[in-house]
Amino acid sequence: MRTLVAHEPPLQRMLDDHQKLEDSTENMIAAYLAGDVRGA
Repeated sequence: MRTLVAHEPPLQRMLDDHQKLEDSTENMIAAYLAGDVRGA
């Protein structure tokens, strides 16, 4: 991806389970960067 157009601020930190969501997002990014595009 070369361009990101963000229309809304990240709202994860406002949720009660924000740490779980952040961990899940980080795992997805790590999988993608490791070459597992399908798993991401």
